[in-house]
Amino acid sequence: MGESLKNNYKFPLIIIILFFLASCSEATYQRIWTMRKPPVDIMKFDTIYISNFKIVSDIDKNLLNKTITRIIKDEVSIYHKDNLFTGETVNLSEKGIFNNYLFWREYAPSSDIIITGEINLDKKEREQIVSERETVLSFKKVNRLKTVKIVITTINFYIINGKTGKIIYKYKFHNKIINNQNDSDIVILNRICSIAVERLLNRIVRRERISYRYLFNY
Repeated sequence: MGESLKNNYKFPLIIIILFFLASCSEATYQRIWTMRKPPVDIMKFDTIYISNFKIVSDIDKNLLNKTITRIIKDEVSIYHKDNLFTGETVNLSEKGIFNNYLFWREYAPSSDIIITGEINLDKKEREQIVSERETVLSFKKVNRLKTVKIVITTINFYIINGKTGKIIYKYKFHNKIINNQNDSDIVILNRICSIAVERLLNRIVRRERISYRYLFNY
């Protein structure tokens, strides 16, 4: 009974205290810049190698590999200007190659980390009803059956410790693009790889972020 009575008094007391604090203070809503700590911070490593990727695709595999490694190097170089290399092209067809720590330990002995991965890119076509203008100058829309081109991409990025050969971070990117404009393969690849690499860097580079908080001035 005594404990219950105490609890009954606690809630009104809290309300009174909060009311008192609010009446005696001025609250401001401010932006606070904080540094987000990534699970793996590539900026703390001295030497980074970028390996070729394992490719499963209808699009030219060499073109896809050149595109992804170029974009990774260009984007990573913004944050890591020194000791950034594109490693020797190697055969990654072996099953379980990314977990073969002996292979990666010998791949670039002088490296701190290796960025690599596997890409599965599938181009499909399907019939779909599309609503579009009857003519270029007309506002009237009609439904037409058209062939729609779809590009579905899955990229598994791996960050490998060059000293141990073991994976220290994984990131899976998935994307679907409907190519109504009949863009060329190189345009599609640049778009997909740029988005994928940007998403990866958001996870492995220290970046400031904005948070909003109430600050009370008493």
